[in-house]
Order: sequence, then structure tokens, then C-alpha cells
Amino acid sequence: MALNPLLIFSILGLLCAGCSSKKNNFAGDDLTYTGSGFSLNTEAVQFQDTLIGESDDRGFFVTNDGGNQTSIGLSHACAKTFQIKSSNCFFLEPGSSNCMVDVTFNPVSAKVHSCSLTVSNAEGDQKTLLIKGKGMLK
Repeated sequence: MALNPLLIFSILGLLCAGCSSKKNNFAGDDLTYTGSGFSLNTEAVQFQDTLIGESDDRGFFVTNDGGNQTSIGLSHACAKTFQIKSSNCFFLEPGSSNCMVDVTFNPVSAKVHSCSLTVSNAEGDQKTLLIKGKGMLK
């Protein structure tokens, strides 16, 4: 069953109403992961080594490379360890408008954690982003 990006993002927006965001560390500022419809400024988000019980925030940018307004959906199966903290990707205007997605790493064990985050737009274009961090004992 395919997930509707608009529905996912509407739910995320409701869950994150009033979210606060601290200063972000953007992954891969000099990289661009492109394709049809939209591009990402990185192929992977690498978190700092993080103590169990603490967290680290990282972000990445999504750019609308298409000629139409679009919305961006995010999905992954690692919500216990990686949470999408905030995003302002509800609607992206055509012509290289961009938005930021903030992801939080909360390690639950002392090991390397990794997950694939799928980014998709309303037109059905998809890209997979690797998110990875190492949990450390206190």
C-alpha cells in the first residue's frame, strides 16, 4: 500500500504544531542529491556519537526543482531511534524554493543505528536518504 505524501505531511504538521527547534547542524551543505521533481542537499545524514538518553539534531534541505507547486512527504520505520522533529515542507513553490527537515537521533542502545528515510513529493517522485548515528554508553 503506497502512502499518500500529502496525508503523511498533514499528520506530521498536526503532531508538530508548536514544535520548537534549536539550532540545526545541516548535513552535507555542499552536496546535492538530485533527480526528477526535487533535490536533497545530501545523500546521508550522519549524527554525532550520542550518549544513550541524550539526543542530537541534524537537518537537510529539500528543493523543488519542478515547474509546479508540490508538497513533500517523509516516511521511515525507525521512529523509536530517529524522529522527524520539524519540517516546513508543506507546500513548495516552483522554481527552486526549498524547505528544511529537522531529524532527531535518540539512541536506545550502544551501537550504530541506521535507517532509510524516504522523501517523496505529491507527483510520486521518491529519494531515499540514509540516516545514521552511534549510541554510546554513559
